[in-house]
Amino acid sequence: MRHRLRLSLRCPVIFASDEFVGEGTVVDLAVPGCAVESDISPLPGKYVRLHVLMPDEGGPLEVGLPKVGWAKRQRSGVEFLSV
Repeated sequence: MRHRLRLSLRCPVIFASDEFVGEGTVVDLAVPGCAVESDISPLPGKYVRLHVLMPDEGGPLEVGLPKVGWAKRQRSGVEFLSV
């Protein structure tokens, strides 16, 4: 399902789980989550920690409990459960 409030932007992101740490780019931001491009694709259903480096902000936006909803090639969809 596509959501109405969707921002097309590109900003760096660091994401991690207990098994890995990865870097990538947020390429699409919506009310419930975002899409991330990266060489590492976390498995759907996994929980990760995200630190989005937003432009012109004092520090990163930390998303404490995002869940990977889908992964296809070098892109993953992450649902924000807590910000």
